[in-house]
Amino acid sequence: MDFPISKSSQYKGFFFRLDSGEETLSLFDAEGNFLKSATLDEIGSILLESKKGTKRKHLRTSMAVKIKYQSLSGPWKESITGTLGTGGLFIETPVPLDKGSEIALELLLPDSPPQTVKTKGRVVWTRSQFEKVLHFPGMGVEFNNLSVSEKDSIERLIKTINRSRGIE
Repeated sequence: MDFPISKSSQYKGFFFRLDSGEETLSLFDAEGNFLKSATLDEIGSILLESKKGTKRKHLRTSMAVKIKYQSLSGPWKESITGTLGTGGLFIETPVPLDKGSEIALELLLPDSPPQTVKTKGRVVWTRSQFEKVLHFPGMGVEFNNLSVSEKDSIERLIKTINRSRGIE
């Protein structure tokens, strides 16, 4: 089902397409060219992220940040994050480590000046293949020894990014 955009000056003439079978909402430009898609789960999370009483206990945002990681017995690898939160992050990788793996992390926060956070974490879930359009393979990692100052730096960054996206 298509929904034309007529009131927004920036997106006038564009339209949304709701696919109830796939539970996705896609944005198309005025010529009908596909621009981007999101699952209804993702849209719901964005809409409810700033609402008190949400199920999430840690602040988070979608963002790509350069990261290095290693299992306790393996070589260092480089990737990017898909999400970053005060409780952990998602690392995009075609070969995620096993659930339960303890890992070392080096996260470069794009701050002024840039700050490198060195910490440890544990893989709490994995996705081994692409799911739908926006879900990359990778692993969800929970921080297990983040210092208070590192957590504060991550929280400030997330709040700044979310505020710029209209998520308070």
